[in-house]
Amino acid sequence: MSSRICDCATAILDQYRPARISRDRSRISTARALFNELCRILSMNPALRRRLYVEPISRIGVAHNLQRCPQVWLQDNREWRSTGWIETVVQFPEDMSGIFLGICVGSDDADSPSTSNFRRYMGPLTARGFASTYQIDLRVAGGAIEDAEIGWVASKWYGRAAIPDDSEFSKDLTSALQACDRAYQSEGHRTRSKAKP
Repeated sequence: MSSRICDCATAILDQYRPARISRDRSRISTARALFNELCRILSMNPALRRRLYVEPISRIGVAHNLQRCPQVWLQDNREWRSTGWIETVVQFPEDMSGIFLGICVGSDDADSPSTSNFRRYMGPLTARGFASTYQIDLRVAGGAIEDAEIGWVASKWYGRAAIPDDSEFSKDLTSALQACDRAYQSEGHRTRSKAKP
């Protein structure tokens, strides 16, 4: 397998949906392996290696029931006092037409204080092409709203043909993680679980 984020993400875009639809054990095993590899590659990224409190966790479903819109959460073991949590997320839509990189907060209300409070940290993200949006479009068949579509405070879309090389993606990832750091430092936080060794 490639050790590049862009190659691994592209392989997921190519292979995940056929695996989910076919429910073929071999294809599902390959899809899981790709997500494990993406988590491994992300964990080696300099932006995460400097942040021992952040760990990539894939969320793709259980057993042979792969979820429609898989994710990799960069789980932060800090807890934001005003909302509970802020997480950077790599989100795949159902149609696998690209990926989102963004930030979610622990609120299901677009006008909540926690959502509004985070917007003050958006400046550098906006400069890197992130949108300040509460809901993203995961291109779900039938137009149903997935839980994963709401609760966003910042997101950036990369279409299948426009997934950047790792150096450019790392700049966006670093900007997202820095925005989370600023929010945690400014608003106050407590540790909710043990940091990575």
